[in-house]
Amino acid sequence: MDRSGGAEAILKDAFADEDHQVRTQSSDAFRRLKPQDVERYTSLIDTFLRSPAFGENGFAVLHLMEEATCDVLDLTILAAEMTIADIERNGNRGSRRGMDLDRIQDLLKTEYDTSERNAASRKRILDVIDLMLASGLSGVDSVVTAHDRW
Repeated sequence: MDRSGGAEAILKDAFADEDHQVRTQSSDAFRRLKPQDVERYTSLIDTFLRSPAFGENGFAVLHLMEEATCDVLDLTILAAEMTIADIERNGNRGSRRGMDLDRIQDLLKTEYDTSERNAASRKRILDVIDLMLASGLSGVDSVVTAHDRW
């Protein structure tokens, strides 16, 4: 009997739980996954990125995405969009999302480098970079400079 579906459903609910500790503990699930597991758990990661837990505990999932052995473009774009929305809504006092932004920018650089022959992917990446610039996010200039977006 496959129990991963039940566990996945429980985790998805826990990502949005009212209790901060529940959200934190559920986020730790990504510390146990291996880079080759990302493709199998794309739906779980997507749900996490859209949840309150991501704003509080993004490190493990972003690190996992950096090491993934599959395409993570959609997840990278979603992580960037959700982080930008969170910062616009809640501010970034003390660079509370600074580490997440650094990892997302590294992911964007990697995705940009690998999208050379895919115009649609490249456009999506550049659109997110433009959104980050428009939001005045610190450090995004390193992504722009690296790829002559000026």
